[in-house]
Amino acid sequence: NAYIEEILRTPDSLPIEFKILDILPGKWTPEVVISRHQGLLQNVTEELLIGRSVAKLGVKKTKDLHWFHPHDPEIELDESIDKELLFDDILYLYKAFRKPIDFQINDVGLDYRNDRYLSASKNPLEEVIVEDKFSVGSNNWVTSGELMADGHTYMACDPHRAVTVPSLRYMAHLVAPGWDVIGGGEPTIPGISIGHNEYGAWGLTIFRTDAEDLYVYDLNPTNR
Repeated sequence: NAYIEEILRTPDSLPIEFKILDILPGKWTPEVVISRHQGLLQNVTEELLIGRSVAKLGVKKTKDLHWFHPHDPEIELDESIDKELLFDDILYLYKAFRKPIDFQINDVGLDYRNDRYLSASKNPLEEVIVEDKFSVGSNNWVTSGELMADGHTYMACDPHRAVTVPSLRYMAHLVAPGWDVIGGGEPTIPGISIGHNEYGAWGLTIFRTDAEDLYVYDLNPTNR
């Protein structure tokens, strides 16, 4: 927030995206910080898909069609759940929260409304690309200084994370007695997750995990 206050005093130094959209950055609030954890959790849609599959095909057929690794989970539906309700659009608000921002022409400042900038914001493949979550991975690698022209050892970290709003990364340089580290953070994890200090560097990779659950609540109609 101190940096935001500083840059608001010198709007000419704003990054180009703020100038194009003719907006100013807002300060971080507790609500914004809490919302960042949603960047890590994203499998409730699969939970619902599996539930729908069990409702229509049964447990055995669902396990034949889906890849459950490394364990054999219990996926039977509770008898109290109305299976037909699983096919309603019950994740509407969840999907709306995660939906990418779609900028329109009117969102662009007048000084930037020309073919050059507007054409750059369009993705002709956007409607035909299908996200294959099972193909998403991540990788790190280190190259010895003996193989580099400058003699330095290099580490590359590519966690294959999406570009999202709010951002999954917060770049920081932390300095304290006996401690000097710089790099990027990860939602819900304090400190520097991808970065280096005076002695070494480190990174992270991602992997698929069951991080969300879908609950069906039986509400009391007289107690709202």
